[in-house]
Amino acid sequence: MRTFALPLPLFWRGGGSTDSLFRKLNKSILFLAILLTVFLLFAGTAAASTIYVTNTTFSQIGDGNSYSDNNPSGASTVTWGLSDDYILIEDIILEDSWKAIGEYAAADRFNGSLNGYYSTSNEFYTITIMSTTVDPFEFTSGSHASDGYGLFGTVSNAEFKNLTINVNSDIIAMGNNPNYVGILAGRLMASRTVIIDNCIVQSTMTPFPMVSSGSLGSGGMIGTAAGTLTLTNSEVKNIHVMGGNHVGGFIGRTQNTVILNADSCIFSGDVEGNNRVGGFIGNFTTDSNSLFNRIQVQGTINGTHTLGGLIGTIDPDTGTTPNIKITNSVSHADIYSDFLANSSLVGGLVGHLRETTIEDSYATGNISAEGGMIGGLVGSCDNSTILRSYATGNVFVSGTYITGVGGLVGQMIGSTSLISESYSTGSVTGAYSGGFIGRIVEGTIQNCYSTGHVIGSVCGGFVGKVLDSSSTVIENCYSTGDVSGPLIAEGSPISGGFIGDIGSTRRAFATNADVSITDSISFGRYVLGQQNAGKFIGSVSFSDVLTERENPIDSTMDVEIQNSYYWDNAYLRGRYVEPIDYSITTPFIFTGTVSVSASGISKENVWFTYDPLNQPAIWSAWADTIWTLDSDPDATYGLPVFIWQIAANAPIPDGTGLFTLYTPSSGGSSTGGATISNNGSSPAPTDTTTPVQNNNTQPVNNTTPHVSESTEGGEKSTNYITWLIIGGVLIIVAVAAVFGYRYYNNNKM
Repeated sequence: MRTFALPLPLFWRGGGSTDSLFRKLNKSILFLAILLTVFLLFAGTAAASTIYVTNTTFSQIGDGNSYSDNNPSGASTVTWGLSDDYILIEDIILEDSWKAIGEYAAADRFNGSLNGYYSTSNEFYTITIMSTTVDPFEFTSGSHASDGYGLFGTVSNAEFKNLTINVNSDIIAMGNNPNYVGILAGRLMASRTVIIDNCIVQSTMTPFPMVSSGSLGSGGMIGTAAGTLTLTNSEVKNIHVMGGNHVGGFIGRTQNTVILNADSCIFSGDVEGNNRVGGFIGNFTTDSNSLFNRIQVQGTINGTHTLGGLIGTIDPDTGTTPNIKITNSVSHADIYSDFLANSSLVGGLVGHLRETTIEDSYATGNISAEGGMIGGLVGSCDNSTILRSYATGNVFVSGTYITGVGGLVGQMIGSTSLISESYSTGSVTGAYSGGFIGRIVEGTIQNCYSTGHVIGSVCGGFVGKVLDSSSTVIENCYSTGDVSGPLIAEGSPISGGFIGDIGSTRRAFATNADVSITDSISFGRYVLGQQNAGKFIGSVSFSDVLTERENPIDSTMDVEIQNSYYWDNAYLRGRYVEPIDYSITTPFIFTGTVSVSASGISKENVWFTYDPLNQPAIWSAWADTIWTLDSDPDATYGLPVFIWQIAANAPIPDGTGLFTLYTPSSGGSSTGGATISNNGSSPAPTDTTTPVQNNNTQPVNNTTPHVSESTEGGEKSTNYITWLIIGGVLIIVAVAAVFGYRYYNNNKM
């Protein structure tokens, strides 16, 4: 007897090779279809429920018991699991202590979601942490030494959206090993995905409430993070984060498996720890591409070793080359380090920057440290790139354990390091100090300038020291800051208008460097030293120095100085005025006396500043005039320099002409061109002139985090429906296969 069955497609019907193929594949297809169906049905039944949370039921989240889901449209009893989607429908108040949701064991981790926005009432609900009978508020967790501490302890796949956590008490972690502390979540696990959007941790207390942990991983929002983390439109406000090592305003530390995309986040408050401390992240380690965009920090950073206004250290995992980038970000934080060692790394934006790119970012905070590599923007730039960025804070380093102190970067190292179209304006104090960079081991600097006053034992207006065995290129850069060596000669003090020292501080000649300086200028008013001093370079300790007089250029020379200048009227003091001046008098010397007899103009001690980033170069002389610089393209030697004098903010007037300044080829001042109009009496020149700043794009101030427009249930509810649809389709396929198989066998009888 034949039973009813669905008809087979034509290519399934019996006969020939098709029949044989069907016999071989039929059972396999049927088995796979049933297996996939069972799997997807299991995934569907395990998908999240949407549960509405009240103040009295918040503690039930994830405990595994059955409760009402509090659904206003019709409540039902469900199990409150760790994988469910929770929505606040009223404000939550937590008093005195809280046991974190989710523990370290794999089956006990939270992988659901929490949303503070309830669409039915169109309200955002908050969570308030407060102390009534104990102080401080206590976070507790499970018994495992790797548990995290926070509202959520250990988290796998999860989403947190539209949350505001009000902190009205100090918070302390209490447990077996109270590391990994974050107010929102203590620990995010590897190989998982976590989304945090439009979440705020804030306080109105004065002083700020303290959040403290044990020895490792403390953050204002997250203690430690691994896996894939997307962090957007969020803020930590008026919080004091404390801990041992790896402490950050937002995140204490990351593990090397993290993939982090952070956008439009703000931290304001204080961060305090020992090693690897940052306003946003203390320690960032990764083996994957990561992006920090529009991050803003303000407050104070206190610690010992490796501190940064934004990030303490960026250290890609060994053997990996991820693309890590910081863009449009800013730190206004003041930084204080008390570590007495030359290995300390402190930067206004990043303490230790390795294999990372910084673009269109800046730091404005002041830095005070005891020693190490200290920079207004970056402490140590290691095989990294800095583009269109700047620092304006003052950098002060006391003590004797100093490796390099710079207005922008403390130390530059690595053959691929590049700094371009960037500047610094703050004063710099410390041994091996430079207005822009303290010490260069290797790297390239292009189109940059510094304007700050420099004080140190080995100091330069732009660079403090270029090391032996260095491969260094400096192109189209200038400094305008004054340079002051020590008042009493101790050790081997060296002062230079542009660079303090190239080579060995003991003046032993080296022969294995490749240093090139081209189209660069020093325009400080004075260079003061007790021993070696020079208006451009304080000391050059190499046997082969090439200047423009020697032609053609010999690329085998140790030091090449081409088309670079210093201001001849700068005051120079030193026991040994560098005989190496022969290497820099060949390029132009700009005299402080401008005399044009045809119009009777005679101005003494005219101050000039040079901006290679905005051509033509702008030179300021006195209040009602500016000077523009150009050179004779037809000159065969010395490239005579011309100055145009025009009224400030006005077109070039009639009768304006050209004249030359002193050059080695002319032997002195000379007049030329048409008459230069006298613009009336001229006040005395000012001490300093602010240079024209480069037209870099500055970070846009972050706005208040926007409201996440995601659905209440999040993606998990959508995925549940998707699983059901796929499961249903596969059930139909499986049924068709079963009936088809029966139909095939019956037709053969």
